[in-house]
Amino acid sequence: MKKNILVLLFAWMNWASYGQDDTIVLKEVLVNVNRTIQKISESGRNVYTFDHQLLESVAVQSIDESIRYAPGLDIQSRGGFGVQSDVVIRASTFNQTLLLIDGIPVSDPLTGHLNAYLPLGLSTVQSIEVLKGSSSAIYGAGAVGGAVNLITKELNDKDKFEVDLTLKGGSHSYFGWDGFVKWKAGEWNIRVQSWGNKADGELFENPNTAEQTAAPETYNTWFDLQNVGFNVGRSINDKWDFQLSAGWDERSFAAKYFYTVSTFDESVEHIKVGFTSLNFGRVSERSKTTVDLMLRRSEDEFVFNPNITPNNHIMYSGLLQLFHEYTLNEKNRIIVGGQADARSIESNDRGDHKNGHFGIFGAWNYANSKGFNLNTNVRFDYDDNYGFELNPQLFASYLIGNWNIRAGTGRAIRGGDYTERFISTNLETLTSGRNLGNPDLVAERSWSFEAGTDWFIVPEMKASVTGFVRLGEDLIDYVPTDASEINTNVELEPDGRYLYAQNVGSTISKGMETEFQFQKKWNQNWSVFGLFGFTWQETTNADSTVSKYLSSHATHIYTGMMSIGFRRFKLGITGLSKTRNPDFANALNVAIEPQYIVMDAQLSARFWQDRVILSVQVRNLFDESYADILGAQMPGRWLISSVRFRF
Repeated sequence: MKKNILVLLFAWMNWASYGQDDTIVLKEVLVNVNRTIQKISESGRNVYTFDHQLLESVAVQSIDESIRYAPGLDIQSRGGFGVQSDVVIRASTFNQTLLLIDGIPVSDPLTGHLNAYLPLGLSTVQSIEVLKGSSSAIYGAGAVGGAVNLITKELNDKDKFEVDLTLKGGSHSYFGWDGFVKWKAGEWNIRVQSWGNKADGELFENPNTAEQTAAPETYNTWFDLQNVGFNVGRSINDKWDFQLSAGWDERSFAAKYFYTVSTFDESVEHIKVGFTSLNFGRVSERSKTTVDLMLRRSEDEFVFNPNITPNNHIMYSGLLQLFHEYTLNEKNRIIVGGQADARSIESNDRGDHKNGHFGIFGAWNYANSKGFNLNTNVRFDYDDNYGFELNPQLFASYLIGNWNIRAGTGRAIRGGDYTERFISTNLETLTSGRNLGNPDLVAERSWSFEAGTDWFIVPEMKASVTGFVRLGEDLIDYVPTDASEINTNVELEPDGRYLYAQNVGSTISKGMETEFQFQKKWNQNWSVFGLFGFTWQETTNADSTVSKYLSSHATHIYTGMMSIGFRRFKLGITGLSKTRNPDFANALNVAIEPQYIVMDAQLSARFWQDRVILSVQVRNLFDESYADILGAQMPGRWLISSVRFRF
C-alpha cells in the first residue's frame, strides 16, 4: 500500500511539471481571517476557502449546502435545499459558530437555527472562508468553534452589463433559480439578484395518527424558499468607496420533527428576514479604513400544531463597526477597531427584551522574510447581558521550505440567545417535557489550543493535519430537570420534568483534522480539483451531565469533493460520511443510525463560448435513508437538471 502511494505521488510530481501556465500556488492563496488580507500560510490558522468556480461544479443548491463538504465541519441539516442547517465547527454547538457577510456578523438573536437565513444566492458569492477555532478576539462573542465568512462578488467596472441566471427543475415538482443582473448607470454600479428553491417534497406516512385521530395519514416535506436583493456602489473619490446593500429573504416549510419527536408535532414554520448594510472603504498606500453599518429584522412564526396558538417572534438587530489598518513597515502591521450593536425581541412566547453591546479590538501582525509570522489579537467586550469580557488570541506560523508549522491559542465567549434565556417564560402554564428558558444564564467561556502543519507537496497540492483542544466553562445547554428544582413564574406540572436551560460545568472538546487538497489546470482543456478530509472529535464534561446539544456532534466525519473538467464537460462528485451517537424515538419508531454515507454527482457541459451551461445532478446518488436530526428525514434520491445563461 505504501509503495502504491509513493508511486502515485511520484507520478503527480512529474505530471505537475507540465502546463505550468495555469499553476495554482496553494500556499499563496489569500484569506481575510485576521481582519487583513494575508497569504494563507501567514495566518497561523487552519482555514479553507471555497472559490465560486468550485461551488459551481458540484451539486449544491444553497449557501449552507456549499460548506457541507468542508473538512472539519458538521452541517446538521433539516430538509436540505437550504430549508435549515445548523453549522457546527470543532465539536461545538450550532450557537457557537458565527456567520458573517463580508466581515459583518449577521447571526440571528433568536437562535442559531436561523443564522443561515440570508438574502444571498450562490451566484453573488465570490468565496466562502471557513475559519476553524476560537475567533472571539477577532469577530466578537459567539465565535467559539469558528466562523464562516461569505465574501460577495465586488461591484466593479470590469463588465458594464452582466447577466447570470440559472433555472433548475427536478423530482417532486422541484423548481429553483439563482441569478443576478449587473449594470452601470453613470458613476454607479448596480446589481439585482434573486435565489429560490421550492418543491412539494417527499411523501411519508404520519406516525402521529396513533395519538391524534384528526391527524392526516401522510405528510409532505414541502418547502418554498426565496430571496431578492440589490447592491449599489460607487467611488466617492480616488480613495473612498461606498456600497449600499439590501435584501429580503422569505422561507416557508414543513418543520415536522425539526425540534421535537412529539406525536402532536405537525409543525409548519414561516420566516422572513430583511437585511440592509451600508459600507464605506478607504484605501491609501499604507492604510485601509472600513466602516460598516448593518440593520437586520427577522420574523418567525412557528405553528407546532394547528390546534395550538402559534409562536410569533419579531427580532431586530443593528451594528456599527469601524476598523483601521496601518502598515508600519514590511514586517509590521497594526489594526484597531470598535463595534457597537443592539438587539431586541417581541414575542408571545419569550416576551419583549432589549440588549446592547460594544467592543474594541486591536491586532498586530508580524511577518519576516525568513518565514516566521505572528498574529496577535485582543478584544474587550461589554454586554448588558453578561458584563465585561477580555479575549486575547495568539497564533504563529513558520514556513520552512514546503512545510508550514502553525500553533495558537485563544479565548472565546458566548452569551445565551433569546431562546436559551426566555423560551416559554412568557406563558402562564407549561406541560411536562417542554423546553424552558433561564434568564439567569451566565456567559460561556472557553480556551482553545491548536497545533498543526501544512505540507505543500507541489505548488498545487497540500496535505494538512491539525489537533485541537477546547476547555469550556459554563456552557449553555438544555438539561432534563425536575419541576421542583426550577425557579420560574411559569406554572409547571408538579411532577413534571423539563428541558431547562442551564450552565453546564466544565467540558473538554478535542479532536484531529486531516485534509488533502489538489487542483490543477492545463490551458482550457483539462482541470482537476480534489478536497478530502477526515475529522475525529469528542466532547466530555466533568460531572457527566446529560444535556441536549453539547455532545450531539458527529465523532467521525469523512468528506470528499472532486471535479474533473475536459474541454466543455465537467464532472463533480461529493461525498460525506458521519459517525455519531445513535438515538431512537419510540413514539415515532424513528432512529439516528450510528453512521451514514451520502454522495451527490453533477455533470455539466458548456456551449456558445461558455454562455450556456447545461447540467444534470443526482442528489443522494445511492438513495441513502438518513437524518442529521432525530425525526427530520433527509431527502432520498432526487434528479435535477438545470440551464445557466451568462452574458
